[in-house]
Amino acid sequence: MTSLLLALHALPALLGCAADPAVDAEVALADDMPTVVVVTWEAPDDAEVQVAFGDGQVSRLAERLDDGRVRVFVVGTPEATEVTVTPVMTVDGQRLEGAAQTLTTGTLGRVLPEVGIEQPGEVEGALLLTTFLGDVTGPVILDREGRPVWYYALEPDRICIDVEPVRGSTDLYVLTQHLYADEEGERGRLLRVGLDGALVEAWDVVDAHHALTQPEPGVVAWVRQDIVEDADGVLHHGEAIDRMGPDGAITTLTDTFTLWPESWDYSIEAGPHANGLSWSEARGAYLMSFHARRSVIELDADGQPTGFALGEPAGWDFSPPEAKFATLHGPSITPDGTLLLFDNGSPEDSARVIEYALNDGVAEQVWEARWPDGDEIMLLGDARRRENGNTLVSWGLRGELGELDPEGEVLWRAFAYIGMAFGNIQVFEASVPDGEAGQ
Repeated sequence: MTSLLLALHALPALLGCAADPAVDAEVALADDMPTVVVVTWEAPDDAEVQVAFGDGQVSRLAERLDDGRVRVFVVGTPEATEVTVTPVMTVDGQRLEGAAQTLTTGTLGRVLPEVGIEQPGEVEGALLLTTFLGDVTGPVILDREGRPVWYYALEPDRICIDVEPVRGSTDLYVLTQHLYADEEGERGRLLRVGLDGALVEAWDVVDAHHALTQPEPGVVAWVRQDIVEDADGVLHHGEAIDRMGPDGAITTLTDTFTLWPESWDYSIEAGPHANGLSWSEARGAYLMSFHARRSVIELDADGQPTGFALGEPAGWDFSPPEAKFATLHGPSITPDGTLLLFDNGSPEDSARVIEYALNDGVAEQVWEARWPDGDEIMLLGDARRRENGNTLVSWGLRGELGELDPEGEVLWRAFAYIGMAFGNIQVFEASVPDGEAGQ
């Protein structure tokens, strides 16, 4: 009889339809982000954990809690949508699955802008991380149908400057700025926000105004306005790079007054107005862009110029000469080692995304894609190269996002209503196909 009972107990597992009791998970919607499913269970330290959901996707957005449990976030389901999740862990090469559970996501708590979509080509279904700018402002994750699947509401009178996933974590850094200046200048605030919508930590970062980047895990840097009053009471408007280390201490890496004390005009009318900062792992350096000076300059890890500069101060030539950008945003180094940036254009020339090969003091144009309407875009703009060779574009104040193939053809575009704009753009890797997630 005992043998028969054991055999009957084992039969469902042999047929592949039983949940493993070792994966006894709690499944719930996040209290502060009810489009996010949170799956929590006990797992050995060496276990690989993931949650299967949707059409053959798995999430590995996992964090280990102090009590020995793991917590996996499932991001990507729109509001009021049913989703089935299955916790999975691999221990000593054995894959163990918990019970599948189905629940319906909630709503994000406020009416968000409608985003229209056109998709003339094929794109991979990755989520996009960007910011809403307008009547509604804050970091947002959109699916490829333009639906918000994650949105963090800011305090009144704050705007979202930039958002970046925290390296080595499931959290996000969110850089914000108050709309109204006080005696100390425009007060910035850096937030660390969990995917569950909880505020993890916040820091005052006075006069921070552009572009988060992370040179290494635990370190985040941004651009700060640097105002200095001279002995005659004249204010000089420069820029600085501030960094925050793992201990939360904020220090200044470098500033334009130190680097270029005499050669630049620091009046309020002609100050450099830095508007971009990115870290290149391959080059071990920062790229810093300046809107008013129409330049992008490379700085090493200690904040010192490397000798690479486009624009002013001049150092490199453009090939052909008409490849020179007008004004710019969002410089970055692509996986191929080229320089990609957003050129805002001018009254005589349209906005575009442009790519340069960097060789022996010459920036050679190798690719461009122009704003379809042929107009200048005066503010904002961003471009990011995907690993598959496609290029993501935020067309700034025009309120459009796009994905272009290597030939510059539009594969996908999203557009907001009049009065709304998008900030910087990047892929948000919330999931991968089950076969690519590891067993």
